[in-house]
Amino acid sequence: MLGRISAKYLRSLLQPYFEAGWTPLDVAHALDHDRDGRPYTYRDPVTHLAGWLRHRLAEHRGGDGAPLAAPSSAAAEEHGRQLAEQMRRRDAAEAASTAAAEARSAGEPTPAERAMAIALAAMCPPGSAGEKSIMTARGPAGDRQRARLALGRRLAALEVNPT
Repeated sequence: MLGRISAKYLRSLLQPYFEAGWTPLDVAHALDHDRDGRPYTYRDPVTHLAGWLRHRLAEHRGGDGAPLAAPSSAAAEEHGRQLAEQMRRRDAAEAASTAAAEARSAGEPTPAERAMAIALAAMCPPGSAGEKSIMTARGPAGDRQRARLALGRRLAALEVNPT
């Protein structure tokens, strides 16, 4: 459709956008989508192409009439923000993993292990069927559960009597 007007005229219509850093793909996207990214659905035949171009691109101008930031640059900025957030989360996870490894090497339970032990002790009070099931369990899994229950009871007693 853009071939219906001369390249010189098209260039003069789109020059402010290209000067603002827009790419041809940004212009094509702006012609098909509004500022919020929703596609235009009105598809009647275009009778005055230059007016149609101005109208579609007008929504992508600021209050001063200058073109807004290019959609591709906004997407690149969002991508950069997402990468920074992912790196922050990865660093936090690595720090937590390192802290957990140090706690394990020192023989201390990790915060997650402490929370599980306290929850298990709360769910299995002395004399309950849950405690009986744990105490009669066999093998390494039973040993881990008994150790976790004992740890939970010790931690729960420390929280009640912090002396």
